Amino acid sequence: MLVKEFMRTEFRTVAEAMPIPELAKLFITEKEEGYPVVNNHQEIVGFVTVRDLLQVFLPNYIRNISDFFDYSDNFGYLEIFYMRGKGNLFIAEDIMNYNVISISGEASLTKALVMMFLNKINMLPVLRGPKILGVIKQRDIISVLFEGS
Repeated sequence: MLVKEFMRTEFRTVAEAMPIPELAKLFITEKEEGYPVVNNHQEIVGFVTVRDLLQVFLPNYIRNISDFFDYSDNFGYLEIFYMRGKGNLFIAEDIMNYNVISISGEASLTKALVMMFLNKINMLPVLRGPKILGVIKQRDIISVLFEGS
């Protein structure tokens, strides 16, 4: 069974210039975990996830001290002052992953599942060159595996 037989051909992409508040609204209303990011020629240039969006609101030093960090601390005023309005400073291109993990439509569903599992992702863009043809999600593979159950 090939990816192209089960991929979704109707899917949302986001423009690399999409403002972060608009992207946040998409994540809230559509309940997706990520979106392919495309340029003006509809070529994939990146991928953005909820995690990428939320990292904007963390101070950079948090990543460096996470091993020593006491998560029971309350950030108090730091939360309010640091987070408010910060999202307005960025666009999708600023926070997206440039190294897109993708798959060909000619690949097997097993390969897609292995790639998602090993990379801890839920969706793969299906590409032909730089053009995005569709997406395949873990849920699509579950549907195939348990069809008729």
